[in-house]
Amino acid sequence: MFSFFKRDPIKTLERKRLDKYREAMQAQKYGDRALQADLYAEAEAIEQQIATLRENNDSAAT
Repeated sequence: MFSFFKRDPIKTLERKRLDKYREAMQAQKYGDRALQADLYAEAEAIEQQIATLRENNDSAAT
């Protein structure tokens, strides 16, 4: 009934991914390469989750 109050999980994950990339950029700026690599890995994992959700949404729509 109140499905319009639910947040889109893809948009939420995209926001998290963007935040991770921004944090990684800051880590690179200050020379913390290990933290940068970790943050990029987390961002890529989030990208995989987004791709999986999009595939599931495409499968359900057809």
